[in-house]
Amino acid sequence: MTLRAATLVKDLFITVEGASLKLSDNYFDLLPNVPATIVVESKDFDDSKIEIKSLVDAY
Repeated sequence: MTLRAATLVKDLFITVEGASLKLSDNYFDLLPNVPATIVVESKDFDDSKIEIKSLVDAY
């Protein structure tokens, strides 16, 4: 999975409801206009249930 944002995403965290995931990276800063590629390993991965949260979601 490759992620990109126009602005800084502070402390990005990826979850998938009901799935056990092994991610190559999680809980990181996504820099503006710099793609981040994350390798997802899971037997029950459903990409329609991906949740991406960041520090701003904690307020």
